[in-house]
Amino acid sequence: MQSLFSATPNDRPLPRALDLLTSLQEGSLSAEALLNQTYQTIERWNPAVNAICTLLPLEAVQGQAREIDRLRARSQPVPPLAGIPIAVKDLAATAGIRTTLGTPLMKDNVPATDCLLVARLRAAGAIIIGKTNTPELGAGSHTFNPIFGTTRNPYNFDLIAGGSSGGAAAALATGMLCLADGSDMGGSLRNPAAYCNVVGMRPTMGRIPTWPQVSSRFARMGVEGPMARTVEDCTLLLRLLSGPDARDARSLHDNHGIDERLLERDTRGVRIGWSAAPAGLAMEPALRSLLEQVFRATLACKAFRLLECVALISQSSSKRSWRYAKPTRYGVRISILQAVLQHNLSTDGTHKFIFVLTQGKVGFHGVTQNFEQQLVAR
Repeated sequence: MQSLFSATPNDRPLPRALDLLTSLQEGSLSAEALLNQTYQTIERWNPAVNAICTLLPLEAVQGQAREIDRLRARSQPVPPLAGIPIAVKDLAATAGIRTTLGTPLMKDNVPATDCLLVARLRAAGAIIIGKTNTPELGAGSHTFNPIFGTTRNPYNFDLIAGGSSGGAAAALATGMLCLADGSDMGGSLRNPAAYCNVVGMRPTMGRIPTWPQVSSRFARMGVEGPMARTVEDCTLLLRLLSGPDARDARSLHDNHGIDERLLERDTRGVRIGWSAAPAGLAMEPALRSLLEQVFRATLACKAFRLLECVALISQSSSKRSWRYAKPTRYGVRISILQAVLQHNLSTDGTHKFIFVLTQGKVGFHGVTQNFEQQLVAR
């Protein structure tokens, strides 16, 4: 088995984005030095993993890093991500940087303007260094396309990195990036993160506004979201990308306290739904054993209330869901957790939980009070 790691990335401790930002602010690390380190890491690992599909020449972005260092040296204010190198998913329009969507039809496409997500990254001080790989037109849970080829799982080159944000997930896992973006309609932020043992979050629709593709089919069903190696870093990026935009009518006008305090809140009494046989599908024994250990420990410390849940779904729908849920070649098998927790408030004020856990693509099963409606997201 070929792999970049002797066992897991824990054997090669990688700094959080928050740690790098602290070092930049304290002056123990310069933005130019961080940029040089990033390019060295990409040069070392990317030929084997193929996570970053387009990379700007180092000389093209060094000026931005040096300017950030000059501002800090003069004690002038800088944006919150100033000096952090980021490569953007190759579905997001980047001004002056090739954006192919993984299709030969757009292999020479160079947008004139940034999409909203990229504009917010630039405004936050991030240095855009290139693009991360995606399946053609972002369609699929396996990241490969006719232009750039296949993104491999860093843990085992014979396994996939997931998709459609597989390039971002693999780049995070190898330390080529500390923060990344992704997009998600049926699992494209979450399953590559699970396959590569990093963190991917699909936010509520409208939490991160979309423009200019606000009227596209994807924009009506999919969302853009943050990816990182830790929950703390994912929270940081979510906060910086969130906020209303008048061009997207769905954008939310509050942030529900999305900041560092979110990670410090008292979780006592929070209810977690758990099903050992979600949607009538068999769970991988090693994964089920691990989850049961976690839940037993959670109950012992009384930090949460655990509710046993049953997914109510017909046999025909279960077979239909499994057709989309069954990937052929997993990444880190113990980490292929995909979950949707949906609750409905009944007339008597109690909550009914439906917890859907699948391998690969997620089946979303919403249940009304009379348990008749079934929604399956492909």
